[in-house]
Amino acid sequence: MNETIENLKSRRSIRKFKDEQISDEDLKTILETGTYAPTARGMQSPKIVVIQNPETIKELSAWNRTFFPVEVPDDLDPFYGAKTLLIVLADGEVPTWKEDGSSVLTVLVNAAHAVGVGSCWIHRAYDEFQSEKGKELLKEWGIPETYEGIGHVVLGYPDMEAPEPLPRKKKEIKDELILLIYIFSGAVTPKISKAFFIVILALSTKINLVSSKSEPITCSDL
Repeated sequence: MNETIENLKSRRSIRKFKDEQISDEDLKTILETGTYAPTARGMQSPKIVVIQNPETIKELSAWNRTFFPVEVPDDLDPFYGAKTLLIVLADGEVPTWKEDGSSVLTVLVNAAHAVGVGSCWIHRAYDEFQSEKGKELLKEWGIPETYEGIGHVVLGYPDMEAPEPLPRKKKEIKDELILLIYIFSGAVTPKISKAFFIVILALSTKINLVSSKSEPITCSDL
């Protein structure tokens, strides 16, 4: 199997890490790859904040815990003891800020897996950076206040076996969908009637085209 395909299929969320920091080389590779995530119109609005200061991570972990939708234990660590925390933000004035930021997060976790680093996508960043404290952090980091929280990625070397994947939900690929893809790619004459195109679209499964790329900023001394 193609190595890229195998990495995409074998990546799993890791929630237990070794008590050691990831190497600068691995971190640089992950961040650089994240900057190649597709963004709509190549606008590259997302930013990646890197935090490795243990006290800051501990403080942000406790802060993140306050945004859980249900009551959780006071000693719960949403970041699972990871020694590297990435926060992805995107410019809320860009219409596709959610999609662009999510694209970056997706590339980051897959890049981490490709170099042997465990990762987990952590939520509640949007709520964090809607708060007064979140706005203060943006100002402290020199990031415009229009930026919104997309998500976090915790990184570390795995100290657990990767969990087995859940069974995949089987989905049929319909001939109509393939025809629709041909239409989008220009493989079918543009003279095809609008009515027929609508029929094809109605018969086809939903297509989501998401794109993104980001500018990394390092805040490891926070």
